[in-house]
Amino acid sequence: MWVDRALRASEGIEWHRFSCGSCWDPELLAREEALWTEIGTAWGESIRSAFNREWGKLIEARTGGVGGPQAPEIVFLADVSAGLVEITQMPLYLKGRYLKFDRSLPQTRWPCRRCQGRGCADCGGTGKTYPTSVEELLGAPALARSGAAATKFHGMGREDIDARM
Repeated sequence: MWVDRALRASEGIEWHRFSCGSCWDPELLAREEALWTEIGTAWGESIRSAFNREWGKLIEARTGGVGGPQAPEIVFLADVSAGLVEITQMPLYLKGRYLKFDRSLPQTRWPCRRCQGRGCADCGGTGKTYPTSVEELLGAPALARSGAAATKFHGMGREDIDARM
């Protein structure tokens, strides 16, 4: 039941590594702790931990995926009280190097100073000071290939238009 819900929630998403978590009624967890205190045991596994572990094993068996907290591509979260499964896709990180031989090409996107990127007569309605940038040249294909909603580019070093080469 929970595995089916997780797989339905992740339909159309490519993933291999995953992690499982769950939300429980705080009153139920408090009763669980009270029971441990009442019987005097220090050796009890929380229902939450047992559920997450066993749910992960079942997902592994059905999908061939690898469960665990290290670098999951997707996180399944079961809301046990509501009977729902939510998913969180983890970000895709791309790292690389490039050589820039043209000083007129900025490293990062430069919004127009006058309109702050909204578009005006000074920038010809583009919202940009320069026609393109390394950020845009690399980001557009990455966005298209990954199917992501957005990209974030971190330009390292001083190689923008206002810096000397």
